[in-house]
Amino acid sequence: WFPKTLPCDVSLDPPKAHVIVDCTDKHLTEIPGGIPTNVTNLPLTINHIPSLSPASFHQLDYLVEIDFRCNCIPVRLG
Repeated sequence: WFPKTLPCDVSLDPPKAHVIVDCTDKHLTEIPGGIPTNVTNLPLTINHIPSLSPASFHQLDYLVEIDFRCNCIPVRLG
């Protein structure tokens, strides 16, 4: 039910109805395509993603948690 080209692990947490797409430490430089539209949790920790775009999360209406710890995301002050 998800593309084999998705470099992340997909799991279900039935009691909570969560769909977890775990992209932790996959050496990613961008948000991968093919993320299931019913994803609720998206760990993207320990990657090399330098920027984010709202388009990266287009149609992920059930997404409630994204974790970007340990990425190279610049912070703009002001």
